[in-house]
Amino acid sequence: IVIGKSAASNLTGAETNNTILSNAGITGQSGMLIIEANNEVIAHNYPGSAAINGRNIFVGGAAGNFTNTGISNCALGGGALNSLTTGPHNIAIGNAALALVTTGDGNIGIGNTAGFNPSIPSGLTTGSFNTLIGYTAGLSYTGAESNNILIGNLNGVLGESQVFRAGGDVTAI
Repeated sequence: IVIGKSAASNLTGAETNNTILSNAGITGQSGMLIIEANNEVIAHNYPGSAAINGRNIFVGGAAGNFTNTGISNCALGGGALNSLTTGPHNIAIGNAALALVTTGDGNIGIGNTAGFNPSIPSGLTTGSFNTLIGYTAGLSYTGAESNNILIGNLNGVLGESQVFRAGGDVTAI
């Protein structure tokens, strides 16, 4: 299904089962959904490394990207999971949530800029199995911090792993 001026103009003919509501397509990809508004992709399911469906869904301007090979990722919010490359199983909800995660696995970021510091910019990139819930939760993370749980407007501590923070309390896990 193709709807829109110049929709599917990038397709070569071998791609199948695409739904495109925009002016583009991804050469060599099948089973895609792309929704575009004002020349900006606002929703897509780039399949990653899977042949047809990588179980990814990205909603929001600049959410996810079209270069990742990770599977089973979900992003909702402008710029959420925007730097993702090979990381699987991540969930990002909120503007720029987990925006710099590249290879991290199993992270959950819920809240505006969770896991990302837009003023530097820096943020969680390769860390895995973090749960960051709250406005700017994990603001101090810059790389491989892993196995942390932050609940609330908490920055975390650079380099920490296996820490639980809720409000102002810190507990090793």
